[in-house]
Amino acid sequence: RKQIRMEAAMLGQFQEVKLATCFRGDEFGVSSVVFDPQEDLLWAGTYGGHITSFMGLELERYTAFQAHHSDVRQLLPTPAGILSITAEELRYTTRTGLPMFTMKEEPRLKEMHCLLYLGEESVLVGCQTGMITTVDLTRASVTSETSTDAGICLLKASEHYTCSADINGQVYVHDPHSMEVVASFTAHTSGMSDMDVVGCYLVTCGLTHQFGQLCVDCQLGVFDLRTLRPLPPTTVTMLQPLLLRCMPAWPSTILVLSRMGEFQFLDLHGLVTPSTMMVHQLSTAAEGRVACCVDISPSCQGLAFGDSCGERLEACRWERVQ
Repeated sequence: RKQIRMEAAMLGQFQEVKLATCFRGDEFGVSSVVFDPQEDLLWAGTYGGHITSFMGLELERYTAFQAHHSDVRQLLPTPAGILSITAEELRYTTRTGLPMFTMKEEPRLKEMHCLLYLGEESVLVGCQTGMITTVDLTRASVTSETSTDAGICLLKASEHYTCSADINGQVYVHDPHSMEVVASFTAHTSGMSDMDVVGCYLVTCGLTHQFGQLCVDCQLGVFDLRTLRPLPPTTVTMLQPLLLRCMPAWPSTILVLSRMGEFQFLDLHGLVTPSTMMVHQLSTAAEGRVACCVDISPSCQGLAFGDSCGERLEACRWERVQ
């Protein structure tokens, strides 16, 4: 308990440091943001298929280009470049914006929704057709595929497993070599909105029905990947959690984000501190925009949010107060 308390105290507070407008940001919303683990870059994709990278704490624009003609569903940096997907197209681009290859009209890559980098220049692609497909990035070709019962919307990796989630709220734990399902859980009864993995924990947020209405589930699903058993859920009382991210520097701490731009840090063990009681508010929410995506830097020193509402959108970065 002392170690948990110390880690929570070290989390401290975050403050907004910069707002930056994406390429063609006056027309399209931000659909994906991700910190680059290889370079000091923040990548943002839009619902119009544009990709922008920002450099440093001041978010100076580094590259900006039109990669697709529909919404960028996920961005994934690799050592060689940046992967991006729409529902029907996978593109691999250098960090300077030069295309390496594009895969489209591939029958095993339909209704793509998520990516997971496997190393050694291969990537898993989760499709809402129920397929999980492996793509060789050196050959731009499909090497294997796995069929599931429902559309795949999220892919994450732990030390020993590959984890997927479907649109119905089910979580699957796969053997990473054979992709056979070794365990499965019902995380949410009416759909999945986000999932993340850190250490031995898998955490989810999703949707449920109350009084006949579809609404955000205020209980986070928590699963122990050592025992492959669900743990007691974590209840969120101060906001409606639609997105979440685990904090690798503090394995029991997660960030939850509401559609209205409120976010909070929670401790999975139930520890209550001033940090976990504080609810932050994105300034853009005051202008009527909604939060669409979030990412945490590899050092856990910075947060990035993408939001959108009508004619304007911005990506903003928060930095931890030392």
